[in-house]
Amino acid sequence: MMYNKKKLFFIFINLVIWIGLISIFFTNLNSDAPDGWARKVSISALTLLVIQIIEMKIFKISIKNYMFWFIILQYLFYYGRIFLYWLDLDKYVAWHLFSFYNTSTMFHAALFSLCFSQGIFLGMFLKNNKRKNPQVLIEKKNKIYSGKCMLFIGICILILTLPFLLIYDYNTIMAQNAGKYIAVADINGVTLALSQIFFVGILFLVCTPEISKKKTFIIVFLYFIYGIIYMTLAADRRATVVSFIVLIVCCFSNYKIKLDFKKVIAIIVIGYLGLNLLSAISTVRTSGINFDSLKKQMSSQVQENNILISTSGEFGLTFFSIVNAMSYYPDRLPFVVGKTYIASILILIPEVSTKLFNEISSAASITSNMKAIDGNPLGGSLAQDLFANFGNYGVFISIILGYLLAKITNEYEFPTSIDICKYYIKFYILLNLVRAGIYEMSRAYVYSFFLIYLLAILYNQKNKKNLINKEDKIC
Repeated sequence: MMYNKKKLFFIFINLVIWIGLISIFFTNLNSDAPDGWARKVSISALTLLVIQIIEMKIFKISIKNYMFWFIILQYLFYYGRIFLYWLDLDKYVAWHLFSFYNTSTMFHAALFSLCFSQGIFLGMFLKNNKRKNPQVLIEKKNKIYSGKCMLFIGICILILTLPFLLIYDYNTIMAQNAGKYIAVADINGVTLALSQIFFVGILFLVCTPEISKKKTFIIVFLYFIYGIIYMTLAADRRATVVSFIVLIVCCFSNYKIKLDFKKVIAIIVIGYLGLNLLSAISTVRTSGINFDSLKKQMSSQVQENNILISTSGEFGLTFFSIVNAMSYYPDRLPFVVGKTYIASILILIPEVSTKLFNEISSAASITSNMKAIDGNPLGGSLAQDLFANFGNYGVFISIILGYLLAKITNEYEFPTSIDICKYYIKFYILLNLVRAGIYEMSRAYVYSFFLIYLLAILYNQKNKKNLINKEDKIC
């Protein structure tokens, strides 16, 4: 791969920063947390974020790019809680985990996170070039995935996966009503994966040229209503918030909508209200959610202006997934040594990993294994995966993960409708990795594309038979 001089210069700068952070991390492995460690980490994270935003601006990485959203969101998820702790605002949010873990462990986890964030960015930066889309390939794609074919695929996916979505949503709502928090591991893996694929059907309906813009926006509006109701009842925000982001970006991209001042203001207002709602859900869910308590909490938050604090506190819990891993690996649990990634392949076939490769499957269930020890349903993360598998040396793998994520989500220069749709499917599933591990998301990814290809084959075979029958009648 050839780079111009400007890109080589920024690659060198990012490499120096990454090596510097890794050196600091390994130098401080055996040292105690210094006074004001949260301030130092917060300033370092904010500095990295500013540098990376400037670089994305220089190289014209737009808001429809997967890299943009992954990089921005990871700072909220990995450092949001540390920012609050530095500013002495953590006491205003629920679940005070800073008093639960060892200070030195949290400091080392924060340094690990900084190395991970820079490594992921550098890996993505190395690969962030659009793919060529030859005219022959464009014509082939348009022939196989016509507008009617995409409509057929979208409707079939919605019908096939709706029961699994309802089962999953019902279980999470019932768990919320029982005063529990339901983690990914508490739901059957196949049910979870198929429930996540429902959104893939929504993306097909948005991207197919067979549906008008007006009808598309009605579908989007209905999905948003359902998502808000679900979050209100179940207090399960991660996947729904990610799907909202992806759906908005997909609509802007698919219909080539340009941002003007009015649209920016509208997005800010909607985003503000959305943050308010999510924050209110987080606050009242422990005492039981109902519309009266939610309305009262939202009103209180608007008056007190603590929405960003609550949101940072809620999403920033992901940081503790790394702290958790450092607390239990390898002292109480052996390093997984790559089994997570092997299990992510085996898990694609139902029951194979659990029955034939039980040892690998059990070891790969990092979040479940730690939850069994302390009962904290913190969820997973890519950084947690790296530490649980490779220990401190996992920081060196972050650049590879970044490169692979950028390669998988690489856009075409002249995308067809199916290219746009597939891109945002990858966007959706892989953006969840800001708050989940690979083991959790691999099944949904492969099931989605298997189902798409199978339905495309069925549609085109049926269409071919109909065409042959018509020709026979003419003859």
